[in-house]
Amino acid sequence: MNKYLLLLFCCIPTITWADTGFNELFESDLEAHNQIADRVAAYHATDIALDTSAQQTELDRLQQDIETILQDSPNEPLYWFISGLNHNNLAALAAAKNNSEAVNQQIELRNMAYQKAMLLDRTLPLRLSARIYATMKYGLPAADKITAIKNEIKLGGSGENDTQYIQLHWSQVNELEKAGRHDEAQAALREMQREISRLDLKNPDYQLIVERAQNEINQGRAADENKVTRITVTKEEPSTTKPSMLYNKNTLWIIFFSVLALISVWMIVRALRSK
Repeated sequence: MNKYLLLLFCCIPTITWADTGFNELFESDLEAHNQIADRVAAYHATDIALDTSAQQTELDRLQQDIETILQDSPNEPLYWFISGLNHNNLAALAAAKNNSEAVNQQIELRNMAYQKAMLLDRTLPLRLSARIYATMKYGLPAADKITAIKNEIKLGGSGENDTQYIQLHWSQVNELEKAGRHDEAQAALREMQREISRLDLKNPDYQLIVERAQNEINQGRAADENKVTRITVTKEEPSTTKPSMLYNKNTLWIIFFSVLALISVWMIVRALRSK
């Protein structure tokens, strides 16, 4: 069993839920517009048995309904999440139709909606669940993805066991390290170690995960230090050569005028002797 644990940590977690109702799927308490939310969630979680034309029509209509809801309730983060989720459904449909332009457009709209949801969710009480943050984090820009992971951890994680929970912590360390935020990555690693200890996880593979994460942080720091050193050396090289060049030019002028002065003195002495 142990040899498979490390492999699991190296894979992107895939969480599947049988229930496709929005509140059940995302552990939320949406009290209105459940029919729209449930249909968006169904497209997200299952394969809809409709042809692409019918799916396009329904998803477009759902997005229009969501836009109307947002006009009435612009400060509800759950509605912005539903909007982002439906844009993700539209992006998936566009990908199935090999329409790359539409895919990029829908992904951009999805990320904007998710970012708005996360921004509004900063106020208490929190409206977005750990499962919602787990869904939003994939595909977001690095800084937003880190924020989503942090909030997912804060809410207790979205996995079903301790291994997935520690894996979530490791993903936080990894994303911070990739972003060059080494001190934050180190702090996140300490947090992960505390959770391993708190949960009394004795499997030695967890220690291998800690060691690997620490090596990644150390390598990242070393790479940045080398980069700074190269930049410093490059900047200093021109300043060390300029004085030498200036010195050489001044020396040539001194020699020229000295020779000129000697010639002038010699000509004067010669003229005086000729008298």
